[in-house]
Amino acid sequence: MSGGYIAVEGELAQLVVAVLALALVYSYPALPLYPFALLAMAAAFVPHELAHKYVAESMGLEARFQLSPPALASSIALCLLSGGAVKVGAAGAVVVSGWVTTDDEGEIALAGPLANLAVAAFAACLGPASPLFTYVALVNAGVAVFNLSPVPPLDGFKVSRWNRSYWAAAFAFSLVCAALVSLSAVQDALGWLLWRW
Repeated sequence: MSGGYIAVEGELAQLVVAVLALALVYSYPALPLYPFALLAMAAAFVPHELAHKYVAESMGLEARFQLSPPALASSIALCLLSGGAVKVGAAGAVVVSGWVTTDDEGEIALAGPLANLAVAAFAACLGPASPLFTYVALVNAGVAVFNLSPVPPLDGFKVSRWNRSYWAAAFAFSLVCAALVSLSAVQDALGWLLWRW
């Protein structure tokens, strides 16, 4: 076992490639915004995947992030073919090996979206300081809601199969969090516009 978050050879490089490529997807067609998308994607994708890995390893399981070139290519193709209207953040996943029970799988799956909700809440608190924090909060809230959808192979499917009550509570909480972050973003944007006016 690695004993750390990113200790498997090549795993860090795969995580970096995923973040760089997904930032391109999320900034297209407004490529000058790439640095902001890169920061937001790093603040959403990395904590999400590392949370899965950390929880799995804390259970004594082996876990590593594995880049999925077909998933990443599909994300890029959908974005390009739709002119940037369709943005899917599929680039890979944490692969867990060992004896994984349904309970283990559910807890591991829940960790990623909960990490996104924590980052969203923290960034939303800093939103008034900069629109960049608001953007990071919006991206994280969106990633949490999307990943908690109960559709295979998303985290929400694994959580709902493990415990429907936990899934319903987490999904409802993510929707409320996304709504509050969105409301905060509107409020912050109005504040910035009025302040500049």
